[in-house]
Amino acid sequence: MAQSPLSSYDVSRDFSLSTNPSGVWSYGWKSNLLGTLTLLNSRRMVTYDNGVSVEWLESATGQLPVVYRNPTTNTAFANAGQEVLPGGGVGFRPGQLAPKNFGAIRFTVPAGGAGPYLLESAVQCYLNGGLSGDTDYHVVVNGVEVFSQMLPPRSATGFTNTLSLSVGDTVDFLVGRGADGSYDGSGLLIKAQFRQTSPALSIAVSKVKVTQRVQVGHKYLLESSFDLVTWEPTGPAFVAAADTIVSEFDVDVSGRFFRITEVP
Repeated sequence: MAQSPLSSYDVSRDFSLSTNPSGVWSYGWKSNLLGTLTLLNSRRMVTYDNGVSVEWLESATGQLPVVYRNPTTNTAFANAGQEVLPGGGVGFRPGQLAPKNFGAIRFTVPAGGAGPYLLESAVQCYLNGGLSGDTDYHVVVNGVEVFSQMLPPRSATGFTNTLSLSVGDTVDFLVGRGADGSYDGSGLLIKAQFRQTSPALSIAVSKVKVTQRVQVGHKYLLESSFDLVTWEPTGPAFVAAADTIVSEFDVDVSGRFFRITEVP
């Protein structure tokens, strides 16, 4: 019997301005990290400074939060050239005030889609000059935060992990206003993809790849968890030699989650 092809889902490729949810993806806002997702329901095309039209899903016309995508192959420029949105690029921003504290993009496992997935995500501040503000990025799986990082202006980070997911499980990507609580300059460009992997890989001794922005000279620890509550080290702590850790670790990945944390 032929094996069914493995599924993949991409936040840019699957985006639709006309429907929300759009397949496995939903776009909205949350008042807190673990709260209810409220869908964005205002749709429009926004013309950027160089004439490129970008798809915007907003809380209301002209009001944040917003999730947006450049549907063209041309780069869109705005904010005196400090906002650069490549063709196919996706961004999201938080709201100006409570309760619309976090812009949110949600992935929901579809019917027949249970199994292990490789999640690869990368984000960067949506402005690259002096207008850039601080912001924060979070990944929440079934109401449990598995990754969180405050980003200073003009910075980037990412989260990559293998997740064992059941039908109806949710993974939320959230953007906030940063440590200063101001929405000015707060927002992220995001790349996110889920790729279903062979079930055999989920029970074999294999490698897990974890990518995270860190501070050079600080000490970090790779931890794992079966329930996202109790975390245990997978090995000794290590000192970061560069500002990005991209490491593969030999581990048994069956049903486990992974994160990198800073330690004293």
